[in-house]
Amino acid sequence: MHASLTTVAAALLFSVTLPAQKLDLNLDHLIPLAKEHTVVDLDGPQIRAALAAAPEETRKFEAQAKQVESLQVRTFKFHNEGAYQQSDVEAIRRQLDTPGWNRIVSVREPKESVDVYLKMNGPEAGGIAVIAAEPKELTVVHIVGALGLKDLQALVSSKIAYDLSTAGK
Repeated sequence: MHASLTTVAAALLFSVTLPAQKLDLNLDHLIPLAKEHTVVDLDGPQIRAALAAAPEETRKFEAQAKQVESLQVRTFKFHNEGAYQQSDVEAIRRQLDTPGWNRIVSVREPKESVDVYLKMNGPEAGGIAVIAAEPKELTVVHIVGALGLKDLQALVSSKIAYDLSTAGK
């Protein structure tokens, strides 16, 4: 499931509101428990600056990135199972269990789950969120912006690698 999560997260980087608000990703208490963690909070101008410095293959999505208002990513890798609680995941799911948001993908395996939520604004995606929970890993991606579904399909079909290590600097 890790490879497919990476593909989904990369594909969704530039995918997606209008008035979809940022999620309250109150997961900072997990940082001391994680062997690795990534926290990304980018607004529209920061995303466009990162894209301008990206390889040529990635820059072809510059027009779509102009519609992205924010990107939030939280990834935690733990030494042991049980480092995070199911209540951490449920708190995020509850925020997405509101009018306008629809769960479009739900994958359940023993001890693993992936949920993809989509907020539509007419014919365009207005927001997208991915929650992937594994015994030793937790990832949340939330994107606010506007992107047509054709553009989303092009991103999903692409083989872009995103490096956010210099974003916002």
